[in-house]
Amino acid sequence: MTATDSVHAIPLLPARTVALAHRGFLLLILVTCLIAAQALAIDEQPPLKVVLVGDSTVCDYPAGSPVHGWGEVIKSRFRPRVRLVNYSRQDASTQAFLDKGTWLSVLRCRPSIVLIQFGLNEPADASMDQFKDNLGTFISVARHFGSTPILVTPPCSRVFASDGRFKPPKNKYVEAIRKLGKKKDVPVIDLHASSATLYSRLGAADSGTLAGDESDVTRLNSQGAAAMAELVLQALSAVEPRLRREIIQRFAADDSIAAQ
Repeated sequence: MTATDSVHAIPLLPARTVALAHRGFLLLILVTCLIAAQALAIDEQPPLKVVLVGDSTVCDYPAGSPVHGWGEVIKSRFRPRVRLVNYSRQDASTQAFLDKGTWLSVLRCRPSIVLIQFGLNEPADASMDQFKDNLGTFISVARHFGSTPILVTPPCSRVFASDGRFKPPKNKYVEAIRKLGKKKDVPVIDLHASSATLYSRLGAADSGTLAGDESDVTRLNSQGAAAMAELVLQALSAVEPRLRREIIQRFAADDSIAAQ
């Protein structure tokens, strides 16, 4: 047999088999392109700007401060797509936020989502109607500018009776926030309720380790801020679908008090 004869002896694949193999190869290329395009689309999703508006339990503090806000901690718990800006201020009230023009600065940011926590520092002479009107202004204006408002009730005060029972003073603004959220169809993160559950479970001694100052039953240290941030994030992933995949979840081994 000559070399030429051996070449001609190689059996040829049927035309149908060749056609099917060609189609399979093209399908593989198409699927690969679709997966690559989907990954690129995810990477090119527009950023989500989240703005925090609130008081001393939310705001940023200078380095070395014994007091911290949960807004400081929450920044590190989002993936890069989320850009967080904290406009919270110590001793801030709803009226002060409007009078000092801070709310205008918030609107200039064009936030996607605004978390609003007040109810700890309202002036003694301020009426409940004024408080609700101010919150209503935040809600309506945020929506007008295309932002999604989310109300947050303030953390509970760490107060225990002499027999060790958890007995925090009533905050009249908490219920007003809950009712306003229902009336305006605004999500409410009930940090007041979740923090009360946490403090009651911890007891007087252990919950005291979260305090920014032994004599202050409201403000938080770094550990307390982390605990409040965890409670907020747990609720936030439930009420705002856009953020569910953007929150960096804690591992089971993490020592966060709120996560235990």
